[in-house]
Parts: sequence; C-alpha cells; structure tokens
Amino acid sequence: MKRHSNNGQATIEFALVLPLFMFCVLLILAVLGACLNVLALNDTARSAVRAAVTANEPQQAVQEMLQHSSTSASVYEDSNGIVTVSLSQPFKLWLVNIPIALIRIRASASMMREPPVVLG
Repeated sequence: MKRHSNNGQATIEFALVLPLFMFCVLLILAVLGACLNVLALNDTARSAVRAAVTANEPQQAVQEMLQHSSTSASVYEDSNGIVTVSLSQPFKLWLVNIPIALIRIRASASMMREPPVVLG
C-alpha cells in the first residue's frame, strides 16, 4: 500500500485562500482611508464654524478658509445666533489603483455667537 503526501493539498489551499485574504485586507485599508477623511472633514467643519462665528461675514470667512480644497460649504445662521456650517466633499474609494466607488462625505458643526460685551 502506498501512502499519500498532503504537501500539495496545503499549497493548493493556500493558493486559493490567499487572494481572498488579500482582498479583505485591502478593502479594510480602503475603508480606513475613508474613515480618516471623514474625521479630517469633521475637524475642518469645527474650524470653519469657529471662523464663521468670529467673523462679520460668516459665509465669506468659510469660503476663504476652504478656497484651496474641493470641499463645498453652506453656512446658516438662525435668529438665535447659532451658526451652522455644513461641508461636503467627494471621495473616491480606491482598491489597488482601481476606483471602487465615488462617495460624498459630509460633516457639519454648529456654534452659538457670543453676545456683544456691554461695558458700562
């Protein structure tokens, strides 16, 4: 009776599983990149609302802050003095030089204007 070796079976299983494993790892890295961009956009929204609250012209202050980026912004101020800045930015999800999807990430931040100081 002849004994069979399992060396070839392990190599074939490894060759079949490796591409799937690599695809999953690269997909996780692509999603991680999207999450990092969302965090950066949230930080930009907080900075933009700070600039808008301290400026006399909130829309102009936000536009000057974002002039060198592909981010679109809208500024809204209600009657109670609350300024809201909403940002939107396109993001291309890449997987090894292959664009998977074009998504739009959004962030917004709100802050209340301080009442003027009355000295008297």
